[in-house]
Amino acid sequence: MEETKDDQAHHPSEQDRFLPIANIGRIMKDALPKDTENPAKIAKDARETVQECVSDFISFITSE
Repeated sequence: MEETKDDQAHHPSEQDRFLPIANIGRIMKDALPKDTENPAKIAKDARETVQECVSDFISFITSE
């Protein structure tokens, strides 16, 4: 069964729905303390979770 253009408009792909992971990681890293000897690391799971939460939040706000 093929999706029509109408179906695609109501269900955007994950790539279209989420903000770029590099941008999320950069924002998260900027919020952490700067330590040149031991730079903070952010787990991929954490970046992906925040990416999904931020995207859902933006989607919720723009739908109101």
